[in-house]
Amino acid sequence: MGLASAVVTGFLSSSANKLICMDSDGQHDAKVLSVMINMFGKGADIIVGSRFLGDVSEEWGQRRNLMSKIATALANPFTKIKDPMSGCFAVRREFVEQISQWEIIGYKILLEILVKSPDAIVYEVPIHFGARQYGSSKLNWREVWRYLLLLWRLFLYKVKNKQRPKQN
Repeated sequence: MGLASAVVTGFLSSSANKLICMDSDGQHDAKVLSVMINMFGKGADIIVGSRFLGDVSEEWGQRRNLMSKIATALANPFTKIKDPMSGCFAVRREFVEQISQWEIIGYKILLEILVKSPDAIVYEVPIHFGARQYGSSKLNWREVWRYLLLLWRLFLYKVKNKQRPKQN
């Protein structure tokens, strides 16, 4: 069904209490994993490897950079972190398990976890986002459409949850 569903399936199939997602195309430096794991000890619930706090390879190109900035701007009403589209993040298992209804649209899952975990303590750590070593980009017009659909569904989710009375 796609990358997002594979990530969620892997998370829920694991017995670990701390879960990490990292794209396998070689663009993320694995050295950041120890930093992310240490952040759990500082109280973090979700740790995001941020390209925008770190740096991006010059090979990224203007088109991809522009698309990323647009996608991030569209996510701003949902979260204030700098890189909600990151493919490098860690999360406590309980925040994945508490999501009862997944949208799982497209190939990015972090934004949905952030939106559906409003009480999570979120930290961002800088990463170097290098040139792709394996595979090819999944970004195409179908994925753009899926992302817009995900944003719509997350908007409806937030509206619905704001209407619920708070329970004591």
